[in-house]
Amino acid sequence: RKNPAYVFTILDITDRKQAESFIVESEERFRAVFNTSMHYIGVLDPTGRILELNAPSYETFGYTPSEVLGAYLWEKDLWAHSERAKDRIRAVIQDATSGISHRYELKVRDKNNDSLYLDFSIKPIKNTQDVVQMIVIEALDMTNYYQVDKQRREMNNRYIALFKNTTDAVFIVNMQGNIIDANERASDTLHATYEQITTSHIRDFVAEEQRDETKIALTSLQQGSVISDAHERMMKRADGTTFEAETFWIVIDSEGDNEPYILSTVRDI
Repeated sequence: RKNPAYVFTILDITDRKQAESFIVESEERFRAVFNTSMHYIGVLDPTGRILELNAPSYETFGYTPSEVLGAYLWEKDLWAHSERAKDRIRAVIQDATSGISHRYELKVRDKNNDSLYLDFSIKPIKNTQDVVQMIVIEALDMTNYYQVDKQRREMNNRYIALFKNTTDAVFIVNMQGNIIDANERASDTLHATYEQITTSHIRDFVAEEQRDETKIALTSLQQGSVISDAHERMMKRADGTTFEAETFWIVIDSEGDNEPYILSTVRDI
């Protein structure tokens, strides 16, 4: 009887280990980006079922993984709190299944039931056979911008109402003295059309004997004065007739790098 023989096989698995290490590192990097993003990010299957959400999504909306994973996106009332919203989400997911991306503004509610306004996008991800295998949803919270813009629009509407309905003639004048806007009262006061007014210099409607005084006041504003005291001036209408008026100028700073402008009021006295 012969002694048994043993065969040892050594297989070099360095490449496999390096590949596994690379996969683990890639997964860790992905998780770090996924969960620390300022955006709300989720992954859906092609039917719209939720496969994964990032940490900010759970924190803001108050859901736990067990409450949302496997559910359809439109089944959660915080994201789709009306039938119209549900129908739209269904429609864009159906489009994504066909390879079509969407981006639109979405109004949702957070865990405290406060309204949020999101810049919402939905993008299909295809495999090498050009078949959609998952859908990525991403949303940026635009609530602060929306609120600021809403306040800006409200202030603008108030300004327009005041501008149009004041009993004084009101002119918007650039720093060179050219009239760029005027209200209806200005047309009535000067017996001029809007087009005639907004293609004129402010001095064109001042009586000739007082134009030098007007030029001095404009120069003072150009050199840094913010306000010009109320003055009585002899104004001239488009038809050449004159009238006495009380005028008042103030410099208004514009937003950003835009040039300031002059708000001028003229009251027929």
